Amino acid sequence: MRKLVTKFTWLFVIAFVAMSCSSKPSLQKFFVDNQNNDNFIVIDIPSSTLLNFSDDITEDEKKTIQSFRKINVLALQNDENKNEALYDSSKKSLKEIFKDENKYKPLIQTTSKKGSFDVYFEGTDKNIDEVIVFGYEKNMGLLVARVIGDDMNLGKITKVINKIKPNEDGMNSLGNLLKQNIDLDKIK
Repeated sequence: MRKLVTKFTWLFVIAFVAMSCSSKPSLQKFFVDNQNNDNFIVIDIPSSTLLNFSDDITEDEKKTIQSFRKINVLALQNDENKNEALYDSSKKSLKEIFKDENKYKPLIQTTSKKGSFDVYFEGTDKNIDEVIVFGYEKNMGLLVARVIGDDMNLGKITKVINKIKPNEDGMNSLGNLLKQNIDLDKIK
């Protein structure tokens, strides 16, 4: 009996390891693989840094806004095409990741002379776990922003969006951080 339990335990461990070692690309893996690359700018922002509540907010509205936990940003500046190969390979990898419509559902896709951006979400429309903004333009670079939360509800968020006030201190800090890392004159 003991040998049988041991065999089942090892079988379970092997099956678990095999399932967790998926070779399928993921957005999380892309972030982890590039967070220490000096060509990328990585910013992790808790939502409390950027958002304040207006005075007339209800507890239910406050809970809706608090469903945003944090924002992760990964950006690659491609000024003067200095990072062209990295830009091309990163854009290709990200487009491949977002092809998985079972995981990333397209919300908005647009292209203009100033670049392209796509918005995806993960979860269901009533229980969104993550909203992803993917923007790119060959001469400027690319940006992936992940708004991560717990059971975010698109309908409720739309209703309370006017009651969110930007946190001036947090926004100023973010602006200073961006100015230190990105040549904002090239974006205009």
